[in-house]
Amino acid sequence: MEKNKGVTLIELIVVIGIMGVVAGLIGLSLVVVSRQRVSSAASDIKGQFQTAQTIALSKDDCYVKIEKNSSDEVIFTTYSSLEKKLDTCVIDKKIEVKIYAGSSEVNLGSGPVIMKYERQTGGFEYPTQNGSTLGKITRIVFGTGKREIVLRLNKATGKVTYE
Repeated sequence: MEKNKGVTLIELIVVIGIMGVVAGLIGLSLVVVSRQRVSSAASDIKGQFQTAQTIALSKDDCYVKIEKNSSDEVIFTTYSSLEKKLDTCVIDKKIEVKIYAGSSEVNLGSGPVIMKYERQTGGFEYPTQNGSTLGKITRIVFGTGKREIVLRLNKATGKVTYE
């Protein structure tokens, strides 16, 4: 009767190969989950803008307020002109959100950004504190490092599309 004194080189290679495959699958699943979170966030915000446009064009003024909370999450809230909250979407702090008016990035750290849908001109205006307008919000970028999704807001109509 022979006693087993250890593992053979072939057994060791098979175990290392299996561990490599498992590690690869785990890495791939993390990438897929990250992409799905970014896509979901962009889709939710696109829906909010479409809701705001529909309400603004049908009967009531509507605006979207964008701000960061104390946990560094970005919150998009849609309101009617009567300050009635219609919808809220919280974007995880792991997803970076950048907002652009023309070619300039809007700083979310300096306070809330209020975007009002203008029926006459089309698009979402970004007003300053004194009532003047900085311009129209042209795009919102959602990303997690390598993965980015861009929502483009048409200047003339305010239509929201993926870039």
